[in-house]
Amino acid sequence: TMPKKSPNHLRNKSIAVIGLAQIGGSIVKRLSPLRPAITLLAHDRDRRLASKAARYATWITDLRQLVAQSDLIILAVPVPTTIELLEQIAELREPRRSRPLVMDTGTVKHPIQQAALKYKSRFDYIGLHPLAGGDGEGWKSSRPDLFEGRTIICTNASAPRRPQTRELISILGASMTTMAARMHDRLVAE
Repeated sequence: TMPKKSPNHLRNKSIAVIGLAQIGGSIVKRLSPLRPAITLLAHDRDRRLASKAARYATWITDLRQLVAQSDLIILAVPVPTTIELLEQIAELREPRRSRPLVMDTGTVKHPIQQAALKYKSRFDYIGLHPLAGGDGEGWKSSRPDLFEGRTIICTNASAPRRPQTRELISILGASMTTMAARMHDRLVAE
C-alpha cells in the first residue's frame, strides 16, 4: 500500500521530518517512494538512527542546514521539544528564503499553536494530530501504512484550503477533519 500517485502540490518540494519514532518514522517510510519527485530529509537527536533512516531519506545532522533546505518541516517529537524547535526554526530561518510551512503531530495542540503564533512572521504553521499508532514505540515500530484509513485532526481552519496539506494527508492514506485547538485538547483530555 504505497502512495499511488506522484505528487502534484508537493512536487520538487523539500520535506523534512524531525523525530523518527513511530509517527515520524512512518511518515518518512511512506513518503520515501515519492523520491526523487520530492526531496526527503530526516533528523533525530538519536544519531544511531542515521544509518537506518538513510535507506529512506537524506539524514541531516545540522538543524540550521535542515531549516535552510526545507519547504515543509514536520515535527514529530514530544510537545515540549516541539515548542523549543519552533523557536529554533524561527531563529535559523533565512529571511530571504520563502516561508517554510511547519507542521507538528503532537497530541496536545493549543500550547503549540500559541507558541507558533509568536513566529508567524517567519513561517506558516499547521497543527496535525494523527489518530494512529500501533504497538511498540520508536523507529522499529514505524511502518508506511500506519495512517492508512485513519483520521488526522487538523487544528487550523485554513489548512483544508492548503493543497499541500490535503495532498500530504492523502498520500499518507488518511482523511482530514478540522477542529479548533482548544476543543481538540478538551476532547483528548477526557
